[in-house]
Amino acid sequence: MDINIDSKQLDGEMKELESSVDQIYFHNRVEMPSQDIIKGCALEAYMQEYSKIVEVMALYQSLLLDDIAFVKSKAAEVEKADSDYATQVKSNS
Repeated sequence: MDINIDSKQLDGEMKELESSVDQIYFHNRVEMPSQDIIKGCALEAYMQEYSKIVEVMALYQSLLLDDIAFVKSKAAEVEKADSDYATQVKSNS
């Protein structure tokens, strides 16, 4: 089983997501009229929660890549063990 995850693509998508969040946040902060303070506070709280989500996604990405590397290393160990066993069987025949 071959698992191919392009970490550069994942990093690019994360940066694009963070950039979009930053643009939305800046746009809403600059154009927000002073009478919309409550909306601004709600937006601030939302953006804080959203940034936590982005952080969790980045952590998940990191853990996923670590898991993939671990699985690949274990698969390589199994393939080597199979190869060693096949060599041993041939030499015993």
